[in-house]
Amino acid sequence: MDENLHKDNKERKYPIPQTLTNAISIIQSFKLMEKKGRALDEDYLKLDQVVGFSTVGMRSAWHDSLIWITGYVIVGAIVYFVQDTYLTETRTQFLIWQLDGSPLYWTSKTASFSGLVFSTGMCIYMASFYTGVACKKAVNSVIMTRALFLISLSLFIFVVLNGVNRFALTDAGIEETAYFFQFFSRDFSRRFFYFLHNYLKRALYEASIVTLIANIASVIVMFLSILVFRVAKRKEKVLGLERKA
Repeated sequence: MDENLHKDNKERKYPIPQTLTNAISIIQSFKLMEKKGRALDEDYLKLDQVVGFSTVGMRSAWHDSLIWITGYVIVGAIVYFVQDTYLTETRTQFLIWQLDGSPLYWTSKTASFSGLVFSTGMCIYMASFYTGVACKKAVNSVIMTRALFLISLSLFIFVVLNGVNRFALTDAGIEETAYFFQFFSRDFSRRFFYFLHNYLKRALYEASIVTLIANIASVIVMFLSILVFRVAKRKEKVLGLERKA
């Protein structure tokens, strides 16, 4: 069945998109067809293609959230164990602000947003093709679904991480967990206690807040890009008509 579906997908002139790059390529083809004078109505895209564009938006939102939350918490944990107390005792100067933590700590945190930034940039580029019925329908399918899932995932992550912080990482819970490892190694038990208390509680709290800010910012930027390109295309059309007149 999968082979038949793949064969059917290949035989299509404009197949179902699988990635953001693939979706942009198909939308570019729509734009080129409309530029050559072929009118594409709203029924040009079949239901499975619309669902395909929506799935691309959903997957990109899921992947970006998973990549950045993993990088923000886990990579930061690796940096913590490498730098130990230097991580929490050092302060980093950023413009006019003093940030708790070493430069390597904040560099690793910032790098975790690379996937979200890249996908948002791709969506901004996609918004530049927001003309014509077929192109608009395809772009809306990707960006609307992506925006919905980015906000939903950020709220879910916010609730889960705050729940872990409030109920699992209490002072008593951290002490009990660290005491369990004391039977194996006192030094590891001590370091694990400071890791949970000084790093993990802080990282989960930061991640729960930052995920809301980052994902909502990404959504706002995507919709603003559509608005900007719509205004730019409208002005370009008006200027073109004035020149002809």
